Amino acid sequence: MTVLTGAECITKFINMVDDELDTDYMYQLLNDAKDEVESLQVWEYLKKEYTFTRSSGDTVDTTYALPTPTGGTFYIPISMYDPSYVEYNLIPLEQRMLWQNSTLAYYVDYSAGYIHFTGVAGATVTMHLFYQMYSDDISSGTSWSFPSKFHSILPLKMAQMYYASDGGEKSSSWDDRWGVYYEQKLNQMQLWDSQLKLKARGKTRQSQYNPKGVNF
Repeated sequence: MTVLTGAECITKFINMVDDELDTDYMYQLLNDAKDEVESLQVWEYLKKEYTFTRSSGDTVDTTYALPTPTGGTFYIPISMYDPSYVEYNLIPLEQRMLWQNSTLAYYVDYSAGYIHFTGVAGATVTMHLFYQMYSDDISSGTSWSFPSKFHSILPLKMAQMYYASDGGEKSSSWDDRWGVYYEQKLNQMQLWDSQLKLKARGKTRQSQYNPKGVNF
């Protein structure tokens, strides 16, 4: 399948809507479409691992920066483990005091960009945070990080978003087949993602049971 650059996505979009808009607006629309597709679920393709050192003696006020992955930005946490494969509980920020005596919980201050652990760390250990990221914005000469066979979903989503906000007559501009094509391509992506997840469950080491651990 052919890789679509940002410029080629814009060209396909223009041909679909039969309207050439402000260039900056079209690239904003392209990246809005990308972000919307990426936020639909936890995609196996966008999962990342972040390792960092939790220091002995740290408290709930100790901060650890959220990851800054190459090629994207942090989106949501998935799970957290220590070297003994113990899974830590992800809790809401407002419950930090309820969990103040637990050494197996953490919360994320999303606006500040920090991770906090509850309790007091008894030793210095390497923590493993698994999370989903957003891929970098697409520019004229770059392409979406997903496999090329799925790139055509972006101009389709752009057209949907454009007509949802356009004041013109939808009947004279919107082709319902595009909606069908979008759903077909999205279904292909979701099937591919399900196959990746199913394959990943084949051989795993059992972690220590933590009933409040959050998994996707």
